[in-house]
Amino acid sequence: MLSINDMIKLSAHECVEFALFTRWSQRILMRGDVTYVPFTPGMAKKWAKRGWRWSGHTHPHGGNIPLTPSSGIGKSHDAAVLWRFSQYGTQRYSVVYDWDGNWRVFRPNENPLFQPGWGPHQ
Repeated sequence: MLSINDMIKLSAHECVEFALFTRWSQRILMRGDVTYVPFTPGMAKKWAKRGWRWSGHTHPHGGNIPLTPSSGIGKSHDAAVLWRFSQYGTQRYSVVYDWDGNWRVFRPNENPLFQPGWGPHQ
C-alpha cells in the first residue's frame, strides 16, 4: 500500500511536490511541480464531503523553509486547502514533509511561521 515514505522518496527523486489523500484503505497520490500541487480549496470541499483526508504533502528540498506551509494568496495554497477539509470533514491538521523525511504539523488557522510540531523523520 502507498505510504508517506513512498511519497517522500518520489518527491526526492522527481524534485517536485506530491500530496497524499486517503479514504479508508484507498490512497490517491497527486503530483505537482516545484511550487505546488494543483489541488484547490474547491476540490478539497468536494473530497472532504466524500470522506477523503489530506494525509500530507511534500515540499522539495531540505531545511526549515520547505517545512513552512504555503499561506500566500493563491487558489491552491496549503492553509486554504486544509481550511476546506476542516470545514467539511473532521480533519483539523495536516503534515508537510521535506525530501529528507523531516515534517511539520500545520493547522488551517495558525501562523505557519510560529507553530510547534516539527521533527525529524523516524
